[in-house]
Amino acid sequence: MMETFSFSTSALSLSSLTECLVCSFGLRVSQMRRYSVAVGISFHSGRVLLGRRIRSESQYAGYWEFPGGKIELGESSVDALKREFREELGTEVLRHQDFVQMDWVYPDRIVDLHFFLVKLSEVKTELLERNAHSEIRWVPLDEALLLNLLPANIEIVQRLQAQSNEVLAFFDFD
Repeated sequence: MMETFSFSTSALSLSSLTECLVCSFGLRVSQMRRYSVAVGISFHSGRVLLGRRIRSESQYAGYWEFPGGKIELGESSVDALKREFREELGTEVLRHQDFVQMDWVYPDRIVDLHFFLVKLSEVKTELLERNAHSEIRWVPLDEALLLNLLPANIEIVQRLQAQSNEVLAFFDFD
């Protein structure tokens, strides 16, 4: 089973964080790779869009996740979000709203995750390009936790369930 640790950078000092990581993973923060990732959460007819990571040599292959990808050098999180949806899913982000930003610590890396609520142009999963995912599916939110989700995505699904009225209001706005 994969070990993960999430934290809010405002909740821990760097020395406390370092001490915690050294105890948990035997690594110092300076030894860990750090990535920034833009992630989009989209609803359609009460379902959320999820993709299954392509089976490869990655230990996270086959896990389900919200679509998104790495933020390139000099790129804003919103620009990365739009680029990733265009490149990986062949769709455009029509509207977005910040949802959650958090750091997620895996045994070998820290991922700075920028989650957005996104309203997309027409999406037909059978026509989607599958550059990063072997499968794309609209999943009822109450069934999402039954999938093998990446750990950070589990927390996001739980937040979405707890804030469902506020979240769905974003998608009902025209």
